[in-house]
Amino acid sequence: MVARASRLLPIISCFAFFLLAAACKKDADVPETEEEQPPSTGPLAIVAGDSGSMDITSFDTVFVNYDFFGSTRSFSMNLDGEGNPDMTILIRTWHSLGEGGQAIMWMKRLNPGLSIDGHVETDTVFYRADTTLEYNAQWTPPYRLTATYTYGCGVVGDIQTVYENGFRPRLYTQGETMDTTSYAEADSILMAWMPVLYLSPLGYGYYNDTTDIGNSVARLNNCFVIPQDVPQYIGFAIQADGISRIGWLGFEIQNYNQIAISVAAMAP
Repeated sequence: MVARASRLLPIISCFAFFLLAAACKKDADVPETEEEQPPSTGPLAIVAGDSGSMDITSFDTVFVNYDFFGSTRSFSMNLDGEGNPDMTILIRTWHSLGEGGQAIMWMKRLNPGLSIDGHVETDTVFYRADTTLEYNAQWTPPYRLTATYTYGCGVVGDIQTVYENGFRPRLYTQGETMDTTSYAEADSILMAWMPVLYLSPLGYGYYNDTTDIGNSVARLNNCFVIPQDVPQYIGFAIQADGISRIGWLGFEIQNYNQIAISVAAMAP
């Protein structure tokens, strides 16, 4: 009996060894299961004019300053619908008897936590002087010499002045995906500048015994031009309590002294 058990022991040991090896191989072949992670959504996409899933503040108003004899009027906007106004639009008119008039429109930041999608740029204004000599029908004195000084961007001539650190809001049209990484702080944003042609306060005077001279000034548009009668959108962000909310403002410049403001949309 003992001899038979002794003969079986090597067989049992070998069988156990093969079972253990097979179990180890089986365990090695089983792939490790990884826990599924939710897909990364990335930053929220903001589309100009798309108000889906956005908090809306409706304005639906046309802001205008008809007073061309000189005044400044403002229209304040609460963009996020909370607290005090965040931004105001100002229209200033100017008029001088015998010279002409002008209107300037700009945006001004009221909320220190407000930033606008845009960049800073340096503008160079040039000027050119042109003269014209006029004769009467008899070609006899007095002759009239008119000197016109033209100022503006794109004018071929000499440098008149350089405006540094002018802020340029980035303009979007309906359906464009907005850049949510290029916000900058700007206290004042020039929106529109009415071109004007007017006579110099010096008026006409004598150039010599036979000729009198008149000066006039032609100021063209500012270096940053927003197309009129075209819906535009600018992006903005409002920082409050360590949280930044992003959104867009829709508007349309209808004239140099008139702007239509539609809605502001903010991500929840």
